[in-house]
Amino acid sequence: MTQYSDAVTIEDAFNDFFEKEKWSAYKENGYSYVAFNGVCEYLGEEVDARVVFKITGEKFVVDHLDINGVEQNDLILYALLAKVYESY
Repeated sequence: MTQYSDAVTIEDAFNDFFEKEKWSAYKENGYSYVAFNGVCEYLGEEVDARVVFKITGEKFVVDHLDINGVEQNDLILYALLAKVYESY
């Protein structure tokens, strides 16, 4: 996530931006995942957001974003990530 900021960890950036934050890890189809759940404002409403990171060896990628249980497209995902890192 250094394209957004290398001055802060992902955990700190997400925990600062969201409320009621929760991290969890799981495995599926031979891959490891880390899921982040938190509450934020989206289009003027408080929503539940879930960002899933896929671990591939030493690297990870943002796999997907759900808002209120509905998977969002990449445009919404990247807009959210830019907003999370806006103050860094």
